[in-house]
Amino acid sequence: MKKIILKTERSADLPDFLAKKHTIQVVPMHVIADGQDYLDGHPPVKEIVDYYNRTKKIPSTTATNTHECQ
Repeated sequence: MKKIILKTERSADLPDFLAKKHTIQVVPMHVIADGQDYLDGHPPVKEIVDYYNRTKKIPSTTATNTHECQ
């Protein structure tokens, strides 16, 4: 029998209890602000909102790199 691995990116907002219950691997997405690449959650959402209020720029996001999904 083949093994199936379920993965999703954190932007799916899958609750932790469901990820654990169904053994779904959750990989981070990247947030880009001021040329810096942060994994989601670092910096906290409040800092991202503060960044927007200060600069009026919305940070961008990028997809997870393939090496992060292994």
